Amino acid sequence: MRAFTCALLLCASLPLQADALLDARLDALAAELDPRAAAALLLIDGTERRLLAARSYVRSSTSLAQRWSWNATQANAFLQSPGKMELDAAIAQVNCQFQRAHPEHTLFVNPEFRTLERQVERWNTNESVARAAADLAGKLRLASTAMPPGTTEAGRRQFRQLLADTFPSPTPNLAAPGLSRHGQMGAIDFQIMKG
Repeated sequence: MRAFTCALLLCASLPLQADALLDARLDALAAELDPRAAAALLLIDGTERRLLAARSYVRSSTSLAQRWSWNATQANAFLQSPGKMELDAAIAQVNCQFQRAHPEHTLFVNPEFRTLERQVERWNTNESVARAAADLAGKLRLASTAMPPGTTEAGRRQFRQLLADTFPSPTPNLAAPGLSRHGQMGAIDFQIMKG
């Protein structure tokens, strides 16, 4: 009975040890990321969701600077720009064409600028993110234990590659915080309503 109890306790502690190892690897990886991405990781809840976001940051490292969400100053500058007037005109054109084709429906348009904080809030509560993050973490827990320590160059390089090459399932329906096209007013949500 005693050996069985010890075995159960050991099995229960393995995921915790694996998550501690993944957290250490994430911390080492964060030191090599764009500082904005590293700061965003600190705002994300839980190892699994942090891993999923880090995967996006690693995979988009060459375009991250161009894609990163605007700060309040950049967003306000856009709101005063000709680009905002062009966006409003394009939305109005889509709305008019929709109304002509579907007079019994209404098109609700949400051209909301999503701050990094709002993106993090949605990331931390989205169910598809939770499922994809759990799947990714499950795949990485075992694979990363066979790697050199994250404190070594080889360990960091191998973990980075593993993270980039491992595909979560399902694909989350949100972009990682900071990489959403809503963060640069490059995406608009349309909802069709009737009644």
